[in-house]
Amino acid sequence: MMWTIIIVSTRDPMKLRDKTLQDSIEILNREIPSRVDTLITHFRKLPLKYVTIKDFHQLVSDNESDTKQQTQSGTKIIQNWVNLAITDIINEFKLPIKGADEKGSDLRYVGNNQDTPIEVKCSGGKDGATACIGNLKVLDSKCELTLVFRFEVSDNRIAKWQTLTIDGSARKWTEYNDQSGSSNFSALKCKSDIDFQDITVYSGDVKPNSTWVKFIKEAR
Repeated sequence: MMWTIIIVSTRDPMKLRDKTLQDSIEILNREIPSRVDTLITHFRKLPLKYVTIKDFHQLVSDNESDTKQQTQSGTKIIQNWVNLAITDIINEFKLPIKGADEKGSDLRYVGNNQDTPIEVKCSGGKDGATACIGNLKVLDSKCELTLVFRFEVSDNRIAKWQTLTIDGSARKWTEYNDQSGSSNFSALKCKSDIDFQDITVYSGDVKPNSTWVKFIKEAR
């Protein structure tokens, strides 16, 4: 007697695969700047009688009078707005990303049976060897993947933008910063000869120099 074996798939044929991590970041890269632009416009038009905000730079200076600290202050404001935009985009595009509840990570990519912790960093600094800035005292809790949004605000909009990821970040944070120094800040950097392949660029550019990779925003 011959047996005919019929294999029945339990997979729903109508269910599409989750968006990949790379696809998800492409969407974030595309969508975030315009939503942050909208938030800048919103805060410039607050319905207050005796308070007017002429531009983003005034908003920053009103929050931080020390000019040396204004880049950091502006970055914190943009970081908050980027976080709001990320939440909005995740819901609109049904991205397989959720908030993280572990120290050292902000998001988790949970699509396609993966679970990848992600730290999100924003940087309003100049182009150069530093991708972003962190807290020197928490380097022992960094996850491996850092998602970096680099920006420049001009004329009340995100005028320059860069999105990239850096893999193997935990080693770079600890190895390339002097934890015994007096500074409270650390820098995420990549060496041209051993770290360049860990960088995935979604916008902007990276240039391998003699020692450090240079991170370059692009106009939008």
